[in-house]
Amino acid sequence: GQYEAAAQKYQHALALADPGYWRLADYHGAYACVLGALDRQAEARTQLELALAAELAQGAAQNSQGVLIARYFLADHMVRCGEPQLALQALETALQHAPDHWLVRMVQAEALAALGRVEEARQAAEACFANVASADKRAELRARLQAILEAAPV
Repeated sequence: GQYEAAAQKYQHALALADPGYWRLADYHGAYACVLGALDRQAEARTQLELALAAELAQGAAQNSQGVLIARYFLADHMVRCGEPQLALQALETALQHAPDHWLVRMVQAEALAALGRVEEARQAAEACFANVASADKRAELRARLQAILEAAPV
């Protein structure tokens, strides 16, 4: 009940939102999370695409945090929905403009691993670790990507 009510409220709020509102991408992203919890994955993906579009429409650079985070969430959703090839396509621009961003490299590693491209996945994971500022975050990411690091070549 709570998620359905939340989905209705987000739908209503987005229908009324000013297209230029500076937090519009956040609304789309939050609505995507609610839709995902309701297992409405196609609708969630649409909202994640709209979040990215909202960031770009407001003039954000391709390597800005907002755009990179929006691309991360879209690609992560695609990986979790069994579409790792689409995730890699969603990351192409991010990898061109911010090839060393750890968040982009993390989801790239997961997409490559899902495709069985073990060595490329390991390289992306290592690039992720190399670009994290703190040792604590690096340890957290190593734990998340441990299966990729230990995977046997195919």
